[in-house]
Amino acid sequence: AAEGNEWSSRVIAVLRAFLDYVAANPVAARACLVESLTVGGPAIDRYEKAMRELAPFFAQGRELDSGAEELGDMVVGSLVSLVHQRLLRGEASRIPSLLPTAVILATAPYLGEKKATELAVDL
Repeated sequence: AAEGNEWSSRVIAVLRAFLDYVAANPVAARACLVESLTVGGPAIDRYEKAMRELAPFFAQGRELDSGAEELGDMVVGSLVSLVHQRLLRGEASRIPSLLPTAVILATAPYLGEKKATELAVDL
């Protein structure tokens, strides 16, 4: 469906921009995605607010599939965890190469594994 193509194109663009930004700004990204969780209080509140604000973007895919309401939260959590691990390992420069995996992770719950994999092949 054209609507699915439009949504998946936006997802790919957002993921590419996010991964490129993290790779280009590893110190800031680590402070936001890793260290903020150890500080507590307001830092955790801001982190959780940011995660909640991202979920609806991915959850727009629910219009394409009647998946669980929490899928957007699960997608965001999985994507952040993927980046978090690379930051912890000091592998920020390799983060952009996660794009195909991130696209599959973000779109498969809504489009199915086959279509999500097709989207990621040409990246």
